[in-house]
Amino acid sequence: MAKSKKTKKPPRATRLLGFDYRSWVGSARIAKAESPTKARRGFMLYFGRRDAKAFALALRPHLPAWLLELWLASDADAFHCTGKNGPVWAFRPSAERPLRTHEGRLEKSGYARARDQIGAAVGPALAYELES
Repeated sequence: MAKSKKTKKPPRATRLLGFDYRSWVGSARIAKAESPTKARRGFMLYFGRRDAKAFALALRPHLPAWLLELWLASDADAFHCTGKNGPVWAFRPSAERPLRTHEGRLEKSGYARARDQIGAAVGPALAYELES
C-alpha cells in the first residue's frame, strides 16, 4: 500500500501592519445548557402615589404589554401575576380619601395600608421559595 502524502499548508499570516487579526471564533466555547441564573427571583413594588407614568416605567421590564395596560386601566390597589422574570406583586395607595377625623377609631394611614398590603403578599411569596 502506498502511503498518502499530506500536503502542508503554508503558515497563515496573523498580523497585518503590526496588528493581530486572528478571529475570536476559534477560541469560543459553547456554554452548557443552564439557566443564566439559578436564583429564584420575585418582585414586590410599592408605589407611594398613584402615578400611571411611574407604574408603566417600573413594570414594563416585568410584564407583557397587554397585562401592563390591564393594570393601568384598573383601579385596583394590589396586583399579582407571573411576569417575564418571575412573580410580580405591585401595590399602590388606595384611591379613597383618608378621613379628616377618626371619631375614636384607628386612623387609616398610608403606612398602615402599605404594611397590610405587603404583609398579605409575604405568605404567597414564601410559597415560591424565592431567594431573599
